[in-house]
Amino acid sequence: MDELTGWDWNFAFISYGQRWRSRRRFFHQHFNQNAVDAYYPVQSREVLAFLRRALESPGDVDIQSINLTLAAIIVDITYGIRITDINDRYIHLARQSVEAINESRRPGAFWLDYFPILKYVPAWVPGAAGKKLGRMYKPIVEEVRDRAFDAVKNDAQFSSITSFILAMATYPEVQRKAQQELDEVIGFKRLPDHSDRDALPYTHAVVLETFRWMPVVPLGIPHRVMVDDEYNGHRIPKGSMILAVQAMLHDPEEYPNPEAFNPDRFIKNGDLNPDVRNPYTIAFGFARDAEGTFVTTQPEPTTGFVSYVPTIAI
Repeated sequence: MDELTGWDWNFAFISYGQRWRSRRRFFHQHFNQNAVDAYYPVQSREVLAFLRRALESPGDVDIQSINLTLAAIIVDITYGIRITDINDRYIHLARQSVEAINESRRPGAFWLDYFPILKYVPAWVPGAAGKKLGRMYKPIVEEVRDRAFDAVKNDAQFSSITSFILAMATYPEVQRKAQQELDEVIGFKRLPDHSDRDALPYTHAVVLETFRWMPVVPLGIPHRVMVDDEYNGHRIPKGSMILAVQAMLHDPEEYPNPEAFNPDRFIKNGDLNPDVRNPYTIAFGFARDAEGTFVTTQPEPTTGFVSYVPTIAI
């Protein structure tokens, strides 16, 4: 389905091998942990722009403004293009291309994923319905590629920010505690930035808990087992599809009372507890699997939104 919808050029959807390694290596040069420091000014600028818009119309959560902020960060970081309008063509393409991903990557939805030969038969043949979807979305995805826009990261950050606001509205005591830490460390004359991260353990814990409580992709990007495997006495046959992100982040043995939003689970003696599993490693891919995580999971945009929360009605 990735080939039919036009996503086969994106290394996030390429099977492991030399082609994947070469593309990942190129991407890693610009989005590794050491490279992201250069992107903080862009993040700060767009968060400030968001807060100015929020002050102009306080009281309501403006979802479009959140979307604009995150899209502007991603496009500027990646391609140096400034976006200032929610109706920008880049944002419109992003929404449509993410729809293509959501529709085409539903596990078990299309026989084409199991019988690739069906891509050679007419779309009206039973079992070849994916070809119709491909004709609908491929021109859009190709325009995304040609215009050079990375839709997935924007959608992931948008999901995490809206989950964050939902958590603050549902658990106001958490918001008050985070705001108190911000007031004590930052004061009232400026907003937090990346240099304050180590001095804001509770705020950082709020970010961690947001990704754990409502992972941006609950099922993860489906992966198939490359060889027969065995884990804790369970046989996993080659070709099995693994969809475990939500279950792992809500495992009561790892995270007691997992349905509750509780940033304190990550705190010990007033600092982050290194003994608690970092949810980033699950939510955004294991080991070296999820390139761009250092940008996507940076806490600075979210700490900026902590300052915004008192302006909304909760």
